[in-house]
Amino acid sequence: MRLPGKYRIIAYIIYLTAVAGLFLFLLFPEDAVRDFIKRGVTRIDSNMRVDISGITPLFPPGVKFKGVSLLYKGKPVAKPDYIRIRPRLLSLIGNSPRFFLKAGVFGGVIQGNGKLAETGKGEGDIRISGLELEKINELNGLSKHRITGRMDGNVKISTQGDDFNVHPDMTLSDLVVTLKEPVFGMQRFQFDTAKADLSITLRRMEIKAGTLEGEMFDGEFSGDILFKEPFKDSILNLKGSIRPQAAFIKQAGKTLPIDILMKKESGEKGLPVRLRGTIQDPQISLR
Repeated sequence: MRLPGKYRIIAYIIYLTAVAGLFLFLLFPEDAVRDFIKRGVTRIDSNMRVDISGITPLFPPGVKFKGVSLLYKGKPVAKPDYIRIRPRLLSLIGNSPRFFLKAGVFGGVIQGNGKLAETGKGEGDIRISGLELEKINELNGLSKHRITGRMDGNVKISTQGDDFNVHPDMTLSDLVVTLKEPVFGMQRFQFDTAKADLSITLRRMEIKAGTLEGEMFDGEFSGDILFKEPFKDSILNLKGSIRPQAAFIKQAGKTLPIDILMKKESGEKGLPVRLRGTIQDPQISLR
């Protein structure tokens, strides 16, 4: 039986696609791709290393990474469930290839797009959805306090040679901070939301504007964190103000003079507070 012309064309396309896919899977240079990714991560930071157990091609063109482990100075930082990268095909013709990325990590999803240039310049826009803070082992390992909650937001990344800049706009929801030792007579602080507009370089994180909203108090904060080695010794320099709610006044009034807590009524900014010390051992004070 001879197929009509238009059906023969469709059959040829399906056949050629199947053959191309077969060759792609059989001849895919997994080792070469793995080595390329490893070298790229090390060039960004010589202390970083990535281990990849498996790489498979995707159709439409792309690659999927499995068994990925990102390490910093030999210590695991993240183990994504999966990472998928697809190039924008037409961009491969020019000098600035673009790509799409999607990854499952820390119980949430990271997805976005990026662009690379021959000059070594790179940029990307990433959307973060549903990351669970308690699953970020590195975060909870840095401090003696326990942090839980959910992270969502957008991140802009730009690189040029040794310059590395990250601009996150993040929202934390259902945030709970459990202190190792009580402060103001309280050990557990819960917030509905915490938002921050950040700017991060290799040496410093600047918090341009941050807000807290919770049943115990609302507040604003700003400042910076100076990165040190090891990271847990990074220096905190944050200041802001809190507006105590009834639940906070009732509890904190057991250890602080009630007239100090009630000063919130004298102005919109509320009680001035300062956070100093280090990531591992933060010190909170009223000033």
